[in-house]
Amino acid sequence: MATFEQIVSSSTLDVLVPTTGLGFPSEDIATDKWLAQLQSGETVERKLAFFDEHLEFLLLLRLEPPSNDTLSDPSQPPLTLLSFLTHLQVSYDASYIAPVPVTPAVASHNSLLPSARLGTPPRSSSLKPRGHVPPSIFPPSTPNPTPATAEQDRRYVKAEGTNLASGIWGEAKDAKGQGRDDRQENRETFALLWDAENKKWVAVYRMCVNVAFLRLNVSDPLLCLTVSTTLREKPVQVTPARKPLAALIAAAGGFPAEPTAGMSLGDGDDDQRRPNGLDEVNLLEGLMADPTFAITSSSPLNLPSTRLGPKTRRTEFSLGAPAPPETPNSALLVTPTTATHPTLRKSFRKTLNTVSGFRVRMRTVFVPYVLLPQDSATASSPNGDAPRSAGWAISPTAEDDELDELEAGHTERTVVLCIELENSGESGLGFAVEDVVVRVGGEGARVRLVWWGAEAAQRKGKVFPLRMSGMEQYNLLYAVEFLTAPVPEKEALVFGSGPAGGQELQRAVTINVHGRPYELIQNKGEDEPEYVYPTQVFSSRWNCVLDLAPPPR
Repeated sequence: MATFEQIVSSSTLDVLVPTTGLGFPSEDIATDKWLAQLQSGETVERKLAFFDEHLEFLLLLRLEPPSNDTLSDPSQPPLTLLSFLTHLQVSYDASYIAPVPVTPAVASHNSLLPSARLGTPPRSSSLKPRGHVPPSIFPPSTPNPTPATAEQDRRYVKAEGTNLASGIWGEAKDAKGQGRDDRQENRETFALLWDAENKKWVAVYRMCVNVAFLRLNVSDPLLCLTVSTTLREKPVQVTPARKPLAALIAAAGGFPAEPTAGMSLGDGDDDQRRPNGLDEVNLLEGLMADPTFAITSSSPLNLPSTRLGPKTRRTEFSLGAPAPPETPNSALLVTPTTATHPTLRKSFRKTLNTVSGFRVRMRTVFVPYVLLPQDSATASSPNGDAPRSAGWAISPTAEDDELDELEAGHTERTVVLCIELENSGESGLGFAVEDVVVRVGGEGARVRLVWWGAEAAQRKGKVFPLRMSGMEQYNLLYAVEFLTAPVPEKEALVFGSGPAGGQELQRAVTINVHGRPYELIQNKGEDEPEYVYPTQVFSSRWNCVLDLAPPPR
């Protein structure tokens, strides 16, 4: 049987950003079929990351079998391997880096640049001893190894940039202790597969990060994903993402109470076999000989060290944290007593180009009052909080005067927003706009899409989805209707005359564009090409300001 250190040493890491066509291994997808599709390479791996999308990526941890015995059932992993996975903590870090890192030029030793000269490492304390210092009872800090990379990413192995997100897989909080997005936490899951062709176990961890747009001094930044695996001294806590691992342990019958032969240390003293060096003993057990305490009906006198506070245990008795109480879930990840092992870490780094799937511009036009077509039905948007492209529907029970006021406004003027959507072509893919939701801040403002033409009439104004190929642009017109005047009617500048002030003339406009990129693939034997979507539908938010003040004369 292999030890935990040997399993870490023989393991290999890989990070994959898959397309939506790969999916995640489950009971509906055969393991051999999924692994074969994974090895196809270019058809399932992405090279681009789009701003504002929730990017899913996989950690593929390939593990050697703990023993040389023939595997009888791939659905029942060895207990040693399951015990190792309970001690493994997976973390990730996403950041933006420059496309080409600055590296010092090759020069002679007399003309080295200041940044390339070697010097002594900085120290945080004096080199002179200050007397005897007792050894620290705290474990050493987690190592930070140089991450492994693919050949094309080797020049970015030590690059540093602006941090985007950091977190621990399966945890409800990120690395900064802040709560994470529910969508990111729900997409995290785990699977353990047997690769019959390569005779290895493959642990698959799925993670998700929001590729938010940040204003940087670097043009066309790269998204750098660094995933690390850390072997911890104690098993990790059971979370919803780790329930598949807990289910595998429960299916295997759980861990034995006594150490197995594969987990023993061999010859040595008993104190070396114990994780903390000493066993927990009951120092007051001798009091049971007294007649006062030796009562059969009462429970034995037991005062364990768990009654002490954490600070007293650590400072006065050099004891670690007490073991948590056993629960039905946490008991599944309690491994048998094993030897202590050092904190080991491995990491892998992958970079992707970042692009924006489209560009948005807004133009404001003030036009005279016109009758705009009304739709007879209201369709809800994907997020259920705003009308879709069918336009703003008026209830049949509304009064005629209220309808006229809504359409014409107070002084028979209409504000029209022209939303320009353009595919810049930098990604080389098309972009399908599934919906556009426009909101205008303030009270009494409603927005609806203006549609026209025979085709839009047949579709009842539902013009989406809009598929934009490279360098194409669509213009969408939205009419802004005010139920109440932005300022008093007699003092309005736009809707009347007279001085006016305040923030009512400056309205915040929010444009939420729902869409995803696509690629046209012509399959053999089919006449029409197929639309292939590498990502899920994501929402991109754009903020503008609607200025209702008239231009200076």
